[in-house]
Amino acid sequence: MFMQKPPPIPPTGPAHKLFFAAVPPAAVAERMAALWQAMGIRARLRRPVLHMTIQMVADAETVDDALAAFLTRPMRDFRFPAFDITLDRVANFGSRAERRRPLVFTTRGQDAAPNALARAIRRRFASTAWPLPRMYVTPHVTAAYGRPLPESARLVPLIHWHVDELVLIDSLQGLTTHVPLARWPLG
Repeated sequence: MFMQKPPPIPPTGPAHKLFFAAVPPAAVAERMAALWQAMGIRARLRRPVLHMTIQMVADAETVDDALAAFLTRPMRDFRFPAFDITLDRVANFGSRAERRRPLVFTTRGQDAAPNALARAIRRRFASTAWPLPRMYVTPHVTAAYGRPLPESARLVPLIHWHVDELVLIDSLQGLTTHVPLARWPLG
């Protein structure tokens, strides 16, 4: 008698990546979208999830209220000055071997503020049961994933962004969905 293979077990849901980020306000996102269109890049702009990652927190199978509360507790009364950043180019990120690479708005210059913000967040978590990984922030906003650009392109006009808010984000992997779990004003 022929036995059928059982159907594959569907995943229980999307995996979650948790991280602190700066999310461009609507006016800045509009400028990014207008420049993207003017440059004629074919890859679809990931407008609903534009952000600059400041500090990775963790990967998780599920995110519930208890986890969100645990991760926000060290950030009570968090203070950090707002800062300005200027994105002056569109470039490729990632390995040269990848066919679909991150295409990003970035800056050629260094900016100390995002790294200082990441260090301040890590200091808040240092004495908890959840120490955060050290990371270096290369200021950028992933605009799309697609074929590599032949070379980086200078943005005209530049994108000026006053970063005045920090957001704890739950990124549902594979769904292009970000759920803000908490927000802290900067400044």
